[in-house]
Amino acid sequence: MTLASLEIEGTVEPPSVPAWSSAHFAEIINHLADHTQVILYFQFWRVAASRTYVISGTGLNWELEWAAPWEHLVAESHTWSLPGASEAPTGDNIFVAPTWIDPADLSPARWPMPFRHPRRPAAAT
Repeated sequence: MTLASLEIEGTVEPPSVPAWSSAHFAEIINHLADHTQVILYFQFWRVAASRTYVISGTGLNWELEWAAPWEHLVAESHTWSLPGASEAPTGDNIFVAPTWIDPADLSPARWPMPFRHPRRPAAAT
């Protein structure tokens, strides 16, 4: 929903994920940050002859400080993503598929706690 308002033409869905022209990647990064979204990672795809190919070696690695306030996470992911936009491969058939979250994605109501094994009674000796 966040990126739907950008109205970027030529959006495609390579392997079942939305992707946008890589030429608009900086605009996408800024738009996500403006809407307090945290960018987790991104991947570039080349579409040719009705096939989709991953372009490797373009994503940057970063580690977010998850204990920080949400606004800090937004700013940090924005800062870390911008070099990816400046180094992004471009072309009519090159697309970027970012993955992002908003605060609701971290809500305990939305994601229950992971399964925990019940405590086992102490072994008899």
